[in-house]
Amino acid sequence: MSIKADHFIKTVKKKYTLNTNKAVAEHFGVTRSRISQWLKSNKIPLKYINSEAQTISDSEEKAKFYEIIIKKQVDHIELLEKELNEWKSKPKIFYKEVADNWQYDVKLITKFSSLNELEPIDIKTVKTTVKDRKYYLGYTKEEFEYHFNNWATSPLFISEEVYSISQSHEKRRITAIRNAMDSFTLSNKIQMRKKNGGLVWAIYRTYYSLNENIAVTKIQILDSLTKG
Repeated sequence: MSIKADHFIKTVKKKYTLNTNKAVAEHFGVTRSRISQWLKSNKIPLKYINSEAQTISDSEEKAKFYEIIIKKQVDHIELLEKELNEWKSKPKIFYKEVADNWQYDVKLITKFSSLNELEPIDIKTVKTTVKDRKYYLGYTKEEFEYHFNNWATSPLFISEEVYSISQSHEKRRITAIRNAMDSFTLSNKIQMRKKNGGLVWAIYRTYYSLNENIAVTKIQILDSLTKG
């Protein structure tokens, strides 16, 4: 049995004499749209359930309540163990990064319109920042920025590769939502196509904020030895 989102929110309203979902959002320090997301998905993040454990007064309900908490924790641990085993079985393809000083050439902010898995074309770019550099893989800076704004269909990327990576990220995003996670970070490498057809590697780091339904991707282009 699960704790229903509408019942949980009604209980919090009653306990703290709150009249609106906006007031509940302020109580938890989240946006009103986050409350709407909870109601739509019928899921409450674990940390907010923990913080309001005392709102469940009936002993039987308390037992069911903590059973749900334990199950969520076990599921999360199993997910982390699975990911760890997967990383151990793969060859290392990541480049060492300095966590607080990621040197990037392009920053993308993308937004997700659904809590369900999306196709790349449905993930919208809301902001692109291109740093000044001497070389934009043969494109003008304006062309370069345009390609990043339209990354899902851009010739700047190999379509099969960008779709495969995007689908992998989407599966991870949906798993995180189901496990009531607020955020996570992914890193990988990807090939980019220069205007003359040549290929160059880039590395990226993507931070997912599930509270805001956005992802911030920072990309560093490794083209210092492949000009032209």
